[in-house]
Amino acid sequence: MPALISWQDTLLNACPQIYRSTRMIEYLQSLGQWLDENPQEGMADLLAGINPVGVEIDFLHFLGELIGLTISRQSGLSDDELRRQVTEAVDWYRVKGTYASANTVLYTLGFSARIYDLWTSDYLTFVRVPFFTGYMADPYSLYGLYMDSGLFMDTGIDLDYFFKSPHFDVEIDLISFVLSGGIEYLLSADRLTEAIEALENVRPVNTVPHYFFELAALTDESQTPYTITQTHVATTVTTSWNRNVPILDDGRMLDDNLFMDLESESFLSGITKFKIGTGNYGVTPDASMTDLADPTYTGDVIGYEVLADRVRFTFEVPEGTTADISEFGLFDEAGTTMFAIGTCPIIHKTTDYMLQCSIDIMLGDVL
Repeated sequence: MPALISWQDTLLNACPQIYRSTRMIEYLQSLGQWLDENPQEGMADLLAGINPVGVEIDFLHFLGELIGLTISRQSGLSDDELRRQVTEAVDWYRVKGTYASANTVLYTLGFSARIYDLWTSDYLTFVRVPFFTGYMADPYSLYGLYMDSGLFMDTGIDLDYFFKSPHFDVEIDLISFVLSGGIEYLLSADRLTEAIEALENVRPVNTVPHYFFELAALTDESQTPYTITQTHVATTVTTSWNRNVPILDDGRMLDDNLFMDLESESFLSGITKFKIGTGNYGVTPDASMTDLADPTYTGDVIGYEVLADRVRFTFEVPEGTTADISEFGLFDEAGTTMFAIGTCPIIHKTTDYMLQCSIDIMLGDVL
């Protein structure tokens, strides 16, 4: 009786010599060994071995390498997110070299992002215009943005003086944390490297990207810390927060205590500084705290905006700042009175990007 030929040999013999790369041979040997050891189950699931949705996760990178894709495996992504990198690879290749490819590749890595063209008249001041693809309806419409009296609507760009520069901004939201070595990160060194390298590989030629990561915090006026589940960003106002002081309407709340009460506006306008630090990791902030545990940088708050149900403060940590950020706070001009404090998983801040932060403080005790 002739000897049975193993599945390893059978699969290898069926592969033309021209396609027998090292990776292909490793893949066929791995698949053949599995079939030899589990012949009935293996035959039933053979198609799953060449399907990125069904293949065992340890073999997924072989499928990726067959189409020239290196799968990101060091960023704490889930199995579904790893599989998505392969299933969407062909669509990604179709748009490679365009702004759309930046959105696609960041999505496969678990990021949410926005792309902005930068227009300028002097290369000193730039105006953001959201990137999107649209039909050029007439010679006076670029990127689908109709002009009003010679201006890009809602942008203030006059085409007689402005032109699109090769620079563009990439805003990336920090929407989830990952565990690495038992430590929670909103942005680890590995994740940062992956995002930037991925964008550099697909960006349009002769363009210059500028990177912004977005941190969002949320709380209310109850002096009780609120934690965002997806990011583990925890924030509270402190005992120094005292916005609700009726003045002109004599306590009758005719304007819901927002605009007629000059002392409220005066209080908010006195919050002009922010601090970031590297302390309080894993600590839930408390309203009794008076400063950060380990402040490393102090800057100016960009401003605040009074909305219908909240006050929003915004600030930016510049590109030149480096720190493993785990705490932040809002302060008065002297930097001695703290009005709000937040803690977060570590954000690995480098000179590669600017960190933009917003703190929403809901009006009243509503969370």
